[in-house]
Amino acid sequence: MALMQIQHLCFTYPGAARPALTDISLEIEKGGFIVLCGTTGSGKSTLLRHLKPELAPHGRRQGDILYHGEALSQLTPADSASLVGYVMQDPDAQIVTDTVWHELAFGLENLGYDTGVIRRRVAEMASFFGIEAWFRRACSTLSSGQKQTLALASVMAMQPELLILDEPTAQLDPIAAHEFLGLLERIHREIGTTVVIAEHRLEETLPLAELAVVMDAGEAVCAAPPDRIGLLLPKAAAGRGEALRRMTAGLPAATRVAMAARESEAIPGGVDPAETLPLTPRDGHAWLAARPLPAETKPAGETADRNGSASGVRKQRSVLSAREVWFRYNRDDADILRGLSIDLYSGEIHAVLGGNGTGKSTLLSLLRGLLRARRGRVVAASASKSGAGDLPGAGSPSGIVLLGADPRALFVHETVRRELTEIASEHVETVEQLVRAFGLEALLDRHPMDLSSGESQKVALAMALSRNPDVLLLDEPTRGLDPAARETLRDILRGLSQEGRAVLMVTHDVEFAATAADTCSLLFDGEIVSSGPPTAFFAGNRFYTTAANRMARAWRPGIVTVEDLLACWGIAPADPEAVPRGPGGLQ
Repeated sequence: MALMQIQHLCFTYPGAARPALTDISLEIEKGGFIVLCGTTGSGKSTLLRHLKPELAPHGRRQGDILYHGEALSQLTPADSASLVGYVMQDPDAQIVTDTVWHELAFGLENLGYDTGVIRRRVAEMASFFGIEAWFRRACSTLSSGQKQTLALASVMAMQPELLILDEPTAQLDPIAAHEFLGLLERIHREIGTTVVIAEHRLEETLPLAELAVVMDAGEAVCAAPPDRIGLLLPKAAAGRGEALRRMTAGLPAATRVAMAARESEAIPGGVDPAETLPLTPRDGHAWLAARPLPAETKPAGETADRNGSASGVRKQRSVLSAREVWFRYNRDDADILRGLSIDLYSGEIHAVLGGNGTGKSTLLSLLRGLLRARRGRVVAASASKSGAGDLPGAGSPSGIVLLGADPRALFVHETVRRELTEIASEHVETVEQLVRAFGLEALLDRHPMDLSSGESQKVALAMALSRNPDVLLLDEPTRGLDPAARETLRDILRGLSQEGRAVLMVTHDVEFAATAADTCSLLFDGEIVSSGPPTAFFAGNRFYTTAANRMARAWRPGIVTVEDLLACWGIAPADPEAVPRGPGGLQ
C-alpha cells in the first residue's frame, strides 16, 4: 500500500534557467526503505523538502503529492509535524534547545501533549537510542554523532509514519556513521517506520534499502532494488553526462568488483546468472570465495608510488610541522591535543583520520596560525602566515590556505560568480579551469546561500584552490560531494602534489583517503598514534579501513581499494584516468 505518491512533480526555483525537478513520479510504500542517490545538485534535497510541507521551497510547482490518497498540502501543521519527520544533514541547524532532555521534549510540547505523555515518550526515546548517560548534558557539549542521534530521537519522539533524512551521516566518522545507520535500521525493522534517505555514502546505506532511486539533473533516471542498481545504472547513464556515468565509483566496493567481472573474462565464474550483485563486504567475501585470487599477484596498493605523486619531491622538505603541541580552548578544560607531532612535506598528500571530537579541526587551525598552542611549536618552513582568519590566508600564491568545515561561512557576495572572481582576481584563468572541472557553470549566477550542501562544498573548494597555495589545509573536503566530484578533487590534489605543493586534509572518508593520500595518520586521545602509506595503514585496521580490505584481507591483507583487487586479475579500472596535466592538475 502506498503511503505517499508523487505524481509528475515538476519544480523550478524563482529566476532559475531550468527546472530543479522534472516529471518525478514515485510511490513510497508504507514500511518501505528508499535511498535517493545521484549527482550533486541533481534535486535530491529539493525533492525531500517537497515531502515536508513546512520545508517545501518557494517556486513554480506542477504535479501532485498524495499522502494516504489525499493531497499532502491538506495536512494540518500539527499532523505534518508529527506524521512526517525530517532529519537534516547538520544537526546544529536542527537542535533548538540548550539541554538534551529539553530537546527530546520540545516537539511534543509544541504539539500540546500533556506532561504524562511527554515524560513517557522522552523516557522511551532516551532508552531506545541509548541517551541515558548524557540525558541531562548541554547540547553544545555533545559530539557530532551524539547530536545527530539526538536530532533523530527528537523526531522519533513524535512517532512519525514517514522519516525523511538528508545526508545524515555526512559529518560523522565511520564508526559514528555505522552506529547511526544501525539505529535507522532498527527504526525501520522494529517499529516499521517508512524511511526515505538521500545519501552519497552508499557502502552502508544501500544494503539497508529495498529500493534505490538515482537522480540526475532533476530527473529520476533509474529505480531498482539495490542489488540490481549496478546493472541498470550504466545503461541509464548513457548519454546523460560524465558525472552520472562516474557515479558507479560511489557504489559499494563488492558491487563495483562484480560489475567489473561481468565486463571481463579474466575472473573465472565472474558473471552471476542470478542477475544480482553483491552489496556488503560479507557478500563480497562470499563472492570472492567462489572465485579464488591468482596465486601470484601484486596489487596496485603495493606499488611504491601508487598515486602518481612527484616521488622525487615528496618528503625531501618539510613545509609545515607541529612539534609536541598541547592545546585547550579554556583554562579549566582538558587538553584536546596532547604532545602532538606531525610533519607535512612538499609534494605530499597527507590524510588525518579519527573520530568526531578528537581535535582534527583544531589541529588545522593551529597549523594555519588561527590558534596558538599552549605548549610546543608550529613551524612553517617557507609560507607566510599574514592575513590569518580569512580564506585567502597568506594573501599570495605561495601561502597557506585553509578551507574550514563550513563552506557557507566563506560566502559574502550575492552570486557564485562574484565569490570566485573577487577571491581570485589575479588568477582568472585558474578560476575558469576550476569552474569547468567542478561543473559549476550552471551555478555562477545563483546566490551561494541557495546552493545544496554539495554545491556549496564545490564552490568553496574552487575558491581555495584558485589561490594556487603552496600548502593547502582541508577540513572534510569530500563532505556532500558525489563520486564524480570526489574523483575530480582527487585528480586536482594529485596535480598539486606533482607540482611539489603539499596538502593536509582531515577526513572521515576512508575510501577517498585510501585512493588520494600518500600518507594516512590516525588521531586519537590528542596525538597521532599511527601513520604510514595507505596500504600499510588500512591493512592494519579493522574499523578505520576500506570495504575492499574487509572483503579481501583473508586472502590479501594488502588490498585496500577496488583497483587493488581488480589488479590481482590484471583488470584495469573501468574508467582509468591519468594524473591530470597543467597547474594544480587542471587540463
